[in-house]
Amino acid sequence: RRAVLVGNSLGCQIAVDLTVRRPELVQALVLAGPTIDRRARRASTQIVRWLRDWPGERLSLSLAHLRDFAHAGIKRSLGTFRCTLADRIEEKLPLVQVRTLVVRGTRDTIVPQAWAEEVARLLPYGELILIPGAPHCVNYSTPGPFSDILASFLRR
Repeated sequence: RRAVLVGNSLGCQIAVDLTVRRPELVQALVLAGPTIDRRARRASTQIVRWLRDWPGERLSLSLAHLRDFAHAGIKRSLGTFRCTLADRIEEKLPLVQVRTLVVRGTRDTIVPQAWAEEVARLLPYGELILIPGAPHCVNYSTPGPFSDILASFLRR
């Protein structure tokens, strides 16, 4: 059976990579806050965007991020960040041959509107939907609206 993959942020890059490498495993994709904006592939820019987004997220998410970074350690966290920056998702998106929903919170400072629109446009079967007032981690910080959007997408 094929799965519907739902990714947020870096998880979008992983979901797209799996879909391109093993298309027979994937039925559909949901990309919430897809990174990395090709026009902002600099560590300093991404860090500033992330710091600007952080106050808009739920406090429990910020605490979970800090716990994850502490658990992973500096070396692994920096290595993952470097891989995230180096991944050229924009080159893989046109190869995705499944229905894909791109979701963006309108207060997402990590994923600008122009980048979300470009991601949806690069996908052969892509569409974009916005969650008003939501930050980057729409799946965590606005679970109700995100779940409603996801359920509607899956019913179609």
